[in-house]
Amino acid sequence: MVQCECGIIFKYILIHLCMIFEVMGSVFLGFGLWWKVNAEAPKNNDLFATVQWILIIQGALMMIIGVCGIYGVCKDKTFGLKMLSVLLAVLALVDIVLGMVVHFNCSQNCPELPEAPSNKASDKVMGVFLSTAALL
Repeated sequence: MVQCECGIIFKYILIHLCMIFEVMGSVFLGFGLWWKVNAEAPKNNDLFATVQWILIIQGALMMIIGVCGIYGVCKDKTFGLKMLSVLLAVLALVDIVLGMVVHFNCSQNCPELPEAPSNKASDKVMGVFLSTAALL
């Protein structure tokens, strides 16, 4: 298949973006797993357990997104690119919904963070989810 220079440049840009998704997915997955097995992490708080599982699932989903994107671009498969767009949309919606759920369910009983006493923990968690969704 003959491609113009614009197609080749777009192909390389998409490959690099998918590689960034792979790296960020492995960081989220690694941080979630490390936080899950860390002895110093609070074990009795439901909010922390929920955020840990969300990080693990989100990291795994981001790695799948990266694999689908690289497969679709390198092999010129439209199925891989369709899966990339569907999974990106699902991940963005899940981030927004989970950020809002954690924020509204935790607004009454979340502990304050010691390093920033004026900000609630739920605001920081919602900020992480919404910023991840905005990047998508």
